[in-house]
Amino acid sequence: DGAFRRLVLGGRCAVITYNPWEAEVLKRFLHAHEEPCSEITAAIQQDRLARLFPLLASDKPYLVRQASQPFRENVSDASRFDGGRSGMLHVLEKVPRQAAAVVPPQLFSGDA
Repeated sequence: DGAFRRLVLGGRCAVITYNPWEAEVLKRFLHAHEEPCSEITAAIQQDRLARLFPLLASDKPYLVRQASQPFRENVSDASRFDGGRSGMLHVLEKVPRQAAAVVPPQLFSGDA
């Protein structure tokens, strides 16, 4: 999250993962920083939207998306550099948000 606070809008960040659990952490990060399309926004109640898309309950002015499909390292290249581990390169991009923030009722009620 810290890298994206410093990154300018339109900037890109490269992340290399070597294990499936690292890719899963990255997938969760992307989910926490995505927003729904307009069709989903129109079809689902606001409090549910905020639970499904955590970014909507935040004041962050940006979202994070994958700029391209992950690049898989060539196995022959991997054996030369890191003892045979195969990695994946993920390119992420910081872009402005389109959807307005949604604050679910339980976040500002006194009984939460």
